[in-house]
Amino acid sequence: MPPPASARTRRTRALVKAEDRVARTVITLGGISVVVAVLGICVYLLLTVLPLFEGGSASPRPDAPIDSGIGSPLAIVMDEDAAAATVLTADGTLRTIRLADGSLIDERPLLESGGPPTAMQPPDPSATILAAGADRSLTLATLDFASTLLSVGSAPPATGVVGARIEDARAVLDPTRTTGGLVRATGAGEHRLIVPIVRRAQIPALDGMPGTPTRLATAESRSGDRYLVALDAQGQGIFASSRTITPLGEAPRTQWTSIPLPPLDAVPDWLFVTADAQAILLVHRDGRFVRLAPAGSSVAIAESGRLVPEGTSITAATMLLGGLSVVVGDDAGAVHAFFTAPDPDAGTTDAFRLIEGHNFRVSDAPITALAPASRDRLILAADANGRATLVHMTSQKVVATLAARLDNLAALRPSPRADAIALADAAGRIDLWSVTLGHPKASMHALFGRPVYEGQREGEYVYQSSAGSDRAELKMSLVPLLFGTLKATIFATIFAVPLAVLAAVYTSEFVSPRSRRFIKPTIELMASLPSVVLGFVAAIVVAPLLASILPQALTCMVVVPIVVLLGAQVWQLAPPRVATRVRGMGQVGLVAIAAGIGVLAGAALTPAFQAALFSPSRAEALARAGSVETVAAEDRPTWIGDRRSLSPPETRRLRDQGLYFRSGNVVRPVEPPAERAADVQAIIERNGLDRPDLRAWLNGTYGGPVPGWLGVLFPPAMIIAWIVAHWLTATPFRSLGSNRAVAIAGLLRFGAILLGAALLDAAASFGLAAAGLDPRDSILGPFSVRNSTVVGIIMGFAIIPIIYTIAEDAMRGVPEGLRLASLGAGATPWQTAVRVVLPVAASGIFSACMIGLGRAVGETMIVLMATGNSPEMNWNMFSGFRTLAANIAVELPESDKGSTHYRVLFLCGLLLFALTFLINTTAEIVRQHVRRRNASL
Repeated sequence: MPPPASARTRRTRALVKAEDRVARTVITLGGISVVVAVLGICVYLLLTVLPLFEGGSASPRPDAPIDSGIGSPLAIVMDEDAAAATVLTADGTLRTIRLADGSLIDERPLLESGGPPTAMQPPDPSATILAAGADRSLTLATLDFASTLLSVGSAPPATGVVGARIEDARAVLDPTRTTGGLVRATGAGEHRLIVPIVRRAQIPALDGMPGTPTRLATAESRSGDRYLVALDAQGQGIFASSRTITPLGEAPRTQWTSIPLPPLDAVPDWLFVTADAQAILLVHRDGRFVRLAPAGSSVAIAESGRLVPEGTSITAATMLLGGLSVVVGDDAGAVHAFFTAPDPDAGTTDAFRLIEGHNFRVSDAPITALAPASRDRLILAADANGRATLVHMTSQKVVATLAARLDNLAALRPSPRADAIALADAAGRIDLWSVTLGHPKASMHALFGRPVYEGQREGEYVYQSSAGSDRAELKMSLVPLLFGTLKATIFATIFAVPLAVLAAVYTSEFVSPRSRRFIKPTIELMASLPSVVLGFVAAIVVAPLLASILPQALTCMVVVPIVVLLGAQVWQLAPPRVATRVRGMGQVGLVAIAAGIGVLAGAALTPAFQAALFSPSRAEALARAGSVETVAAEDRPTWIGDRRSLSPPETRRLRDQGLYFRSGNVVRPVEPPAERAADVQAIIERNGLDRPDLRAWLNGTYGGPVPGWLGVLFPPAMIIAWIVAHWLTATPFRSLGSNRAVAIAGLLRFGAILLGAALLDAAASFGLAAAGLDPRDSILGPFSVRNSTVVGIIMGFAIIPIIYTIAEDAMRGVPEGLRLASLGAGATPWQTAVRVVLPVAASGIFSACMIGLGRAVGETMIVLMATGNSPEMNWNMFSGFRTLAANIAVELPESDKGSTHYRVLFLCGLLLFALTFLINTTAEIVRQHVRRRNASL
């Protein structure tokens, strides 16, 4: 007799066991592969990024220092390949030597007259020298090298090369020097002919120069104009500028104009003029300086002071690439960089001030010589111990430090590519070093600090990875990109999290299963929309629509929630037999109807709100129409000083006093005289200067801060008022017997909440305005069509399905017994949802929100298409920004592999990786903590 069915032993088939083992192995290997892949990506990013923070290196050439026999050098200039160098000596002779053995290639005087110059400006970054002859003539000489690629057995071209020839074919086959040039093998059967070039330009006699120049300075602007300063031994001199004119059908010609300098107390040790002609800087060895400012047809003393601390003297000085920064070295081993920047509060004649942009110590010994690079903002500093340090001024990164094999360094210079350094001592011996730069523009200070860039009074976070020329500073601070990523995430979260979580609560706790089967798939279907489609809709549809209905949209953001909540309170008055019949989609329809009524009400109320809050006053309309009078000097606010312009906050500060700033003058609006009243009124009406304009208010054209604070603070005021009202009325509500009484009391409480919120909002708004705070300096500001609000809305739609799905599943996973116990104890469904379901499902809801944040952090296409993609740093909801992901998408295709820019973009990717890892790790830690806390439920 067979055993009963309950006693039979059920055996799993071998095939099922094998399938289970295979599945377990595949899943395990898949999980391990994912972890390995993620770690591999992280390691690859790290290996790509780490070289950014490593320094360069310098190594001496194998040969010992060469003895050129050229005498005491003042300056040295090398060719591209560091094969030849032109040395300027104190007697005004230019000698070009072969750096391999010191043999002489070419020799010529600096001046065409052949005599020694009475004054010289050392070579600037472009290797240009300004020299004065005994006859008071001025010569502008530029040192360069012509490089020509030669084939085997060929002769150099007859044109384009100065002073060079090859004796025979053996000179080509055996690299050596020629009469005026150097032939250097380049491999593959080719040779390169390197010939020194000296381009001279004679400057015509300048009017007003009283004596023989002893100090000279020159600079070239970006437009090609040349500025020149000359001083004689008595401290008298001129400032001259050139302008090139090209008449129609004629050859270009240069016109020079000169202006005498004011009398000086002493002749400076160094003289400089900036490439923008904003400053003529006279630097004294004892640390003092005087800045002269050209203005029109005169030059005035703008300011004076010290460049280095008391007790410290200046030992070397030069100009940095670009001609805007003066770099000085002192006897304490420090290097300082100075440039002019606008400062209305400086009290100077030109409203500019000399700013110390960089200050760092490179040695413990006095700095003896400085030399700038010709294609980058590198500076080479030599000290009294024979050490030379190569530093990038903007990033303040020490690229390389080397110990010269010479004593008493007299001249030094990086090669044009900065891959070699030549050091020369007073005896003419030259020590040549090879340099590996690495990535000098990148450092922690440049990428995450606040460098002080040329023309700025203080450090700023700026990202500008490309520039029009080598003269401009690259600004690669990643802080604006991090800020933009954070801003995009916050705006999207503010929009998405409340909608997604409340929708999850509604479908999980209040909607019938039949309606839920329709609602949930519909919301989840939103996740199938590609980011590029959402970005396209944002850029083409949402952004222009928001720009055209901005006042209505902002009004509806306040009115629609109030109307929906008011409708919910009114619905409580409905008879139970009616309320019980409306379920599921019927309730959704009622909410939609209430929202539609709110939209219509908001659109209807917009003109009244705009007229009440954003209308210009009569005085503002008169000022915009030009009916003003200039304020007397004694009535002019002292804080304005001698300014040419005011910032928006300063303009609003002045307007609070009933004054306005027009073309450098402080004015006040006045009623026009009778004969002009009609014309002024016609201007006001024709241009709509007295009509409310929200965009003009946002731009700071008129109006005070109170209207903005009223709109910004109303939502938090409503929340505070609701919390207070709920706390005060919780006990009385329990004593009400009938549902109708509760509904009427709830309606009255809602009215009290609205009134209390309005009073609290008004009190806070006037208080903040009285404290001098304006929302247009923070959350509000000038309106841009593609802005943060558009991105927040569209990105919110992208992450709502993720948050909603996970949160709804978490709430559906709460044991049904907990709900039944709560309802059996007398709690309402809402109380059950808020006090039982939400706390138990908190870990899943939090994980959902964090996963949504991770999705927002890495979003690319929506941000790229829906915002201006400008790396700004402000919380203005109507301005754009740039995120790390968008920056990678925009710039990576155009970056050179292995370049600094390329690795900085990989650093952006590493930061994104770290942010995502941090978000996910935090979510998992919180989830596990809440799960352990609720494990007993």
